Amino acid sequence: MVGEQHSPDRENENAATGGGFEGGPAGTVAGSVQTQEATGVWLVGMRYKIMDATTTEQVAQGYSEEKMEVGATSTSVMGVSEGAKGGVGLDTMVQRLVQKAVWEIDSKYK
Repeated sequence: MVGEQHSPDRENENAATGGGFEGGPAGTVAGSVQTQEATGVWLVGMRYKIMDATTTEQVAQGYSEEKMEVGATSTSVMGVSEGAKGGVGLDTMVQRLVQKAVWEIDSKYK
């Protein structure tokens, strides 16, 4: 450049820090990576009653519950987000509870 003097100290400074622009954008990307995790445990229960169809009298009753772990991980890199869920959904949990209740009714009240 015009009027600029060459300085050996400036060259040593750049060499020691990895150069003028080297590492700058990479440091920005690494600094903008964010990961968040959120988990929770839900108790999902199902109550049932067995009724006599002719007399409408209650013959038996039961209750069953399962623990459902809900987890989510969210990762963001330079403003672009990606999410992932862990555990089973509520529909799967209800299906398990119904199967468990049917098994219990079949084993106790046949």
